[in-house]
Amino acid sequence: MMQHLHSHLPDLPRWVETRDLLQREGSQVAEHQYQSGFVVWNSKHGLGSVVGEPEAEALKQAAVEVPELLAFPENIERVRPFLPEFNAEPATVFSASAQLPSAPPHLCREIGLREITAQAHLPDDLAAELRSAAGDDVPMVAAFDGPLPVAFSFVAAQTESLIGVGKA
Repeated sequence: MMQHLHSHLPDLPRWVETRDLLQREGSQVAEHQYQSGFVVWNSKHGLGSVVGEPEAEALKQAAVEVPELLAFPENIERVRPFLPEFNAEPATVFSASAQLPSAPPHLCREIGLREITAQAHLPDDLAAELRSAAGDDVPMVAAFDGPLPVAFSFVAAQTESLIGVGKA
């Protein structure tokens, strides 16, 4: 069923996380009985997405299992009444220009789980997020200020032609 839903969402920046969830192992999906929408979520990754008009019970189940649910301009007002304990936050999707930026002023290189684990200077929540991403075998790049990695970037979601970049 997930492949069917995946094939109906175009490979556009707004759908990167949703399409990624539909491909991810362990994701759950609940499609509206009249196929007017669905909810997909992944408890391990703490994220869900609401497309179209989902069934209320499916939306409530996803809300119990994940702390973040993506909704879109066309369905936010339908979704809001079922999520009174959630705060709605606007999001902006940035698309890269055709021209790549110049090289960063600091050394940047790939960093792995072992090196991340050894960084005592990182706040606990950031270190946990980075360990989780690195533990999923996601490539990660760090920018260094001297010997210390101080900024991180990794693939947070991906489709056939697009990636969602996580940064910290």
